[in-house]
Amino acid sequence: MNTRHVMLVWVGLLVVTGAISGCRITALTGPSTVAPGGSVNLELQISCDTTGDNAAMYLAVDVPEDWSFTSASFEGTINGAAASGIGIILPGAPRLLAGIAPPRTGFSRYYLGFGPFAHVLDGDAGNVALRFVAGARRGSFMLTVVAKGGTSAGAAIGTSNASWACMVSDAVPPVGSFGPPVY
Repeated sequence: MNTRHVMLVWVGLLVVTGAISGCRITALTGPSTVAPGGSVNLELQISCDTTGDNAAMYLAVDVPEDWSFTSASFEGTINGAAASGIGIILPGAPRLLAGIAPPRTGFSRYYLGFGPFAHVLDGDAGNVALRFVAGARRGSFMLTVVAKGGTSAGAAIGTSNASWACMVSDAVPPVGSFGPPVY
């Protein structure tokens, strides 16, 4: 993968598991069905309930091999102030994500990095928008993301996993139709 700009992630049946404190995924929404070649717009919420210096967020995002990334954006608060920005596709797994299971057969993994941020406060939060284009392969896919925050000293400040079921089908529901998140 080359260096392209990206942000946080994931689609459908939301399952969140995380550390008791730290920065983690708190909500995920996206389409339950898309047409081949259609836009997949994922909305992700991240919140922090800890503080840290020189903090960054890293993601491992698994999508079907024939999907392509188009854009990502972030808006929220960092150090208690309004902030926005983008993430970068990393050439390999950052230290904090080393050792997670490889992507399933038929899936590609994007490693994304955001930050570093000079200081993160308890209560900082943000919304991330990820945009992909679905490939031609039809079927039901479980998209997954692992998010992990950390400091420049290598200390983890939170971990979460989220999954979303998305079907690529010629029968697509009306625009704006989203599957319900499950917490």
